Amino acid sequence: MIATFQRRPRKGLRGFTLVEMIVVIGIIAIAAAIGIPNYVSQREFGNISRRARELATAIRFVRSEAASGRPVFAGGPMIEEAGLRFVDASTYQIFVDDDDEDGGETVIRTVRLDTFDSNFLGQSAGTTVRFDEVVVGANTSAPPADTVVRFRRNGTLSAPADVSIRLFDQNNDQFRTVSVSYTGQSRIEALGGT
Repeated sequence: MIATFQRRPRKGLRGFTLVEMIVVIGIIAIAAAIGIPNYVSQREFGNISRRARELATAIRFVRSEAASGRPVFAGGPMIEEAGLRFVDASTYQIFVDDDDEDGGETVIRTVRLDTFDSNFLGQSAGTTVRFDEVVVGANTSAPPADTVVRFRRNGTLSAPADVSIRLFDQNNDQFRTVSVSYTGQSRIEALGGT
């Protein structure tokens, strides 16, 4: 005799219906449609803040190099000054100098603001942040080509004036200003719009 097996529903075990699954997937899709653009825009606004922090950190590093009194290279002359040279609207160089003269500086690092990062989708996304202007005392350089900010061995600025470096984000029309006082203290001023 052949036994027939009948499917008997088990009590207490129940799966999700197709309608329930479609509702849940719809809720997830709506949440993603709202959340992803907000995440991307917040990330773009964070770009200018990150670049301003990097610049302020570079200024503090340059000041500490000037005050260190270490040799420029092993067995070489001592560091007398250190500074930043703004090459163009998106590039600056960090240098040390063994004398008080312009020229003959040793470039430690060149930093470009338009290096490429990847966004959260893995796509290449170049930054749109650039230097808008550099103000040294009453002199404004916009764009700041060949402007130099130097620190002496005592940690103060070489020029007897405060310095303001304004970074501008072209996509968001936002700017941040990094200010350096004559005594060498740097600070980042609040985010502003044009």
